[in-house]
Amino acid sequence: MKILLALTFLTSPLLLAQEAVSLFDGKTLNGWQPVNTANAKYWSVIDGVITASSGDKKMPTNTYLATEKNYQNFEFTCKFRLSGDHVTGLINSGLQYRSLMQKTGKPGVHKIIGYQADIGKGYWGDIYDEHRRGKLAKGDTSKLFKNFKEDGWNDYKIVCKGSNHKLYINGHLTADYEEPNKNIETSGVIALQLHSGGIAKMEYKDIFIKELPATPMVLTPRLEATEAVIHGKGLRLQAGSFIVAWNKIGDYLEWTVPNHIKAGNYNVILNYACEIKRQGSDMSFSNGKQTIKFQTTSKHSKWTVDAHNIGKMSLKPGDKLTLKCSKLKADWVLDFHNIQFVPAH
Repeated sequence: MKILLALTFLTSPLLLAQEAVSLFDGKTLNGWQPVNTANAKYWSVIDGVITASSGDKKMPTNTYLATEKNYQNFEFTCKFRLSGDHVTGLINSGLQYRSLMQKTGKPGVHKIIGYQADIGKGYWGDIYDEHRRGKLAKGDTSKLFKNFKEDGWNDYKIVCKGSNHKLYINGHLTADYEEPNKNIETSGVIALQLHSGGIAKMEYKDIFIKELPATPMVLTPRLEATEAVIHGKGLRLQAGSFIVAWNKIGDYLEWTVPNHIKAGNYNVILNYACEIKRQGSDMSFSNGKQTIKFQTTSKHSKWTVDAHNIGKMSLKPGDKLTLKCSKLKADWVLDFHNIQFVPAH
């Protein structure tokens, strides 16, 4: 009996951690956030159902409602109903998952980047990579359409375990996808979507998630343009992922090394765009104790982002990093995208 009781106490937290929990209280949008606060007006709770609609007008923009929490490995289930007049335009929706809420520089406005489980005519059960790589897997609907009502209530299930993604609609497996790119984020928000186009309404209810044991992150540590502190009036964030208009020597970028980057020696890879006729500006990248000096280079006559290994540096969480220009060769230095840190052996 003592052994049984001990096993019960040991296993109970694990069992509890694997129980499905509701992401919707049936009354409010607590726990959810609009990806763009200006589009919050399209989302409401009607008769216990999360509803997205523009009324009797065409939906003017893609709109998303995202969880406040990130998820890595999980089983997600919900009931959904997409209705609308196809004559008025595209009637389409989807479920974002493992998606990133990227800042755009505008308060309350994000760009959502990541996987989408597709919903709608011609796209049922597809896996699409929103704002990144496009369609990843075509949904197999050979069994689904034998007994299926497109504008009725249907069930969606998304299962993510490590690099494997499975989508089910009404219990039918539509996609079984293995992510080959180990540098793609494996954790992110889940978001409900209604696509722009026609006069449509999207409804969601019975939304549950069961978190599964996490898998190790194998991403190359990096710092994005959105994470930089911009010093100077010329530099600005553009399109949510580039810092542009670098045309003054006094302007510079600064980061703090976050805690998830382990202390150690790294090869510093700068990803930026620069044209042949504009290359040759004198730059420096520093952690306060060590400085790497380099010149901007390019192999392209037109705007193209390239990876540039500028050298090795010892880093630890809390370090202050700066990227500066001491001599401007042309009318601007570079358009900055991100920094990657590859462990140096």
